[in-house]
Amino acid sequence: MQIPLLTKSDFQICGCYVETSLTEHNSDVSALYERYFNSGIAERISAVTDDYGTEYYSVTWYTQLHERYRYLFGKKVNNPTLLPTEFESKSVPAARYAVASFSQGQDVYQAWTDFLNTMLPNAGYTPDIDGNFIEYFPDGIYGRYEIWAPLVNADV
Repeated sequence: MQIPLLTKSDFQICGCYVETSLTEHNSDVSALYERYFNSGIAERISAVTDDYGTEYYSVTWYTQLHERYRYLFGKKVNNPTLLPTEFESKSVPAARYAVASFSQGQDVYQAWTDFLNTMLPNAGYTPDIDGNFIEYFPDGIYGRYEIWAPLVNADV
């Protein structure tokens, strides 16, 4: 199976986050989405990012290897100097990613599990555990999505 590769220059995401674990992920992320979309955060972030569309990103990185991680959900920022301090932002350095696309309704947790544990090793790739793992939602959180795994020793 051939896995598409994507080279991204550095970019920044502005949104809100939750620190979670595998066992708490579903409930924590559901609560995060609820807060993001139902408390005015979505509108305020769209205003500072000049993006009122349906494109969203999440960035995940470990805070305690294989146990705890931070999940930041929001929008891509074009001008980081305009960000309000009330929101979390994350600068994502340039990286090369292996990419997998999924249709609406496919479980994202299972997608990550299959991608990291089966698809990438079978294709000869090694994910960079110290990197930033990306979920890209071009059509909103209930549409199709992509997952991007940073690769070890991949030229940018």
